[in-house]
Parts: sequence; C-alpha cells; structure tokens
Amino acid sequence: MTISDYELLMKNRQSCRNFDSTKSVEKNDLVKILEIAKLSPSACNSQPYSVYISLGDSVAKIKDTKVMGFNSFIDECTAFFVITEARYTLPAKIGSLMQGIDFRSIDIGIFTANLVNASYSLGIETCILGVFNEKRIQEIIGSKDKVRLVIALGYPDKNYMIKEKDRKAFEDHVYFV
Repeated sequence: MTISDYELLMKNRQSCRNFDSTKSVEKNDLVKILEIAKLSPSACNSQPYSVYISLGDSVAKIKDTKVMGFNSFIDECTAFFVITEARYTLPAKIGSLMQGIDFRSIDIGIFTANLVNASYSLGIETCILGVFNEKRIQEIIGSKDKVRLVIALGYPDKNYMIKEKDRKAFEDHVYFV
C-alpha cells in the first residue's frame, strides 16, 4: 500500500446510511475484517473488548434495539458487530490508575477505526452507532458486559455517494511546539 492508497481510503471511507438490503455480507468477510482489526495496538496489549458478530436471525433483533427513531437507516444493513468492554489486564489497570485515564475507551476507539477501515478495504460500508438499547443488546448477545458500540455493516445501495469531507483547518487544531 502506498501513502496515496491510504489517503484515498481516508478520503472515501465514511459513515454509510444507504445500505443495499439485497446483498448480504458473508461470514468469511467479517472474519477477515476482524483478523485485520485485531492487529490494532492496545495498552499493554490488553485488547479490552469482545466482538459479537450478528448475522442471520440476530440481525433483525439488533435492528429492533433502535431508540427514539435514531438510526432508522440500519433497517437496510445486513450485519452488525457489537463491541463490548472487557476487563483490564492487571498491567493496563495499573497504568490506567496511575495516569487517571480509561485506556479501554482509547483502545476500543483504535480497534474500531481499524475495523471500519478494514471493512472499507473489502468494499463493505459501515456506520458506528452509539445510540441503542443496551439492555436489549446484552440479552441478544448473552453478555452483561458494557456495550460500547454497535457497527452496522453492508454494501452500499446504488444511489450511495461519497461526500467531500468537511474538517477543521489544519492551523485551527495542529500546533508545532
């Protein structure tokens, strides 16, 4: 991969809200995505998360965890990843206490960024969801762990368009010291 390949990925990967419900994501593609994303760095290599893959009948159940009309577009996606927060390893917990930082949130963010980029590299679009009925999802996946994120996956519909990204100006938030 060249820097221009990576730049293109970063310019084109976006949150998809127009999925094609007629084209399902295959299990082997989801496994490949996770094999790539699991290479993500984490504090003390703790990897403080679990990932639940929703395919088949569980997809409809996850779709029904929408709250107050948020994320109605997920009715068209064909798979989900549910990311839960796992316990710290002892070294990561000690580091977290010493610094006063919850490294699990950071690690989950890094993992998620790599997961959605890996998905995009396989032609699978994603949308990271933060609003959902956590208790209901915990029942569906059979876990009491805190649900941090749900990621909707699928192929884009024929009208899906890549939008130009609007970001802060470099000099508004980058400083050389």
